[in-house]
Amino acid sequence: VEKIRNEITRKSLNKYFNNYISISKYVNQKASERLNIKTKTIYNTVERKYYNKSNKGFNKIEQKFNIIMVGRLDNRKNHALLINSIAMLDNDEKKRFDVKLIGNGPHSNLIESLIRKKNLNNFITILKNINDAELEKIYLKSNFLIFPSVEIEGRVEGFGLVVLESILMGVLPILTPTGGQLEIVGDDYP
Repeated sequence: VEKIRNEITRKSLNKYFNNYISISKYVNQKASERLNIKTKTIYNTVERKYYNKSNKGFNKIEQKFNIIMVGRLDNRKNHALLINSIAMLDNDEKKRFDVKLIGNGPHSNLIESLIRKKNLNNFITILKNINDAELEKIYLKSNFLIFPSVEIEGRVEGFGLVVLESILMGVLPILTPTGGQLEIVGDDYP
């Protein structure tokens, strides 16, 4: 079934397009493997407002760690990993973290339910419908961006624009080694 779907997709694309652009080498590789098409990689960019806004630096240690996870609330982003990780901490350790999940999506009810089930309402907040100015303020107050995305049913993060935004805002990204986001941080990322 997958081979047939890929062949139909490839023929449909070739009917309308002569050239293809991918957002990362990872996406380029997957397009080649699955659809037998060649693409040119042109990386996503971020708006200039994100450049050099932070003066906090990556080495600053604070009493409370401000952690953010920015992106669509769906299972591919793997919010459950962060929620379950915070749940494993004892209450004194949990108090050292201020966790904000920022975004909207089809799994927001499931994520909210997991937060309630794990009794983390005092430690994890979901912020929906955040505009760019509010997001910028949140980035400036944050220490870490958690980005634990996973591949689900062949779908994976092609680039991870929020990883690039966080770096430019002085927020250290912690991410899983999947998809195209490793191209942002480099092969030697810890």
